[in-house]
Amino acid sequence: MLKPFYMAKPKSLINVFWMSMTSLYLILVCILVYLWVGEELKKTQTQIDNLRETYINTQQEIIKTQVKHSVAYIRHQKSLAEKKVKQEVKFRTNEAYNTALYISIGKTKIFKNF
Repeated sequence: MLKPFYMAKPKSLINVFWMSMTSLYLILVCILVYLWVGEELKKTQTQIDNLRETYINTQQEIIKTQVKHSVAYIRHQKSLAEKKVKQEVKFRTNEAYNTALYISIGKTKIFKNF
């Protein structure tokens, strides 16, 4: 039959001492592990933040470089287009002048024949 707790066999003083010391050590170890893990998490978070910042800065520099190259390419293409348009306008102007000159010379010959 089960005895009530107040009728249980009294524990020895040594057992009580060892149980309390073991409990104290376990609590102390748990606190130390908790503090250690907290510090490691802080260090890890700092490293993650540094890596994130470095990555973002690197990507920003890459984008800036690509934009500069794109702007330079667009300016180059614009200058080529302007040169081409200038040559085309010059060619068309000379062609119009020669046509007008031909028409003018042709009309004077026609008028001289009358």
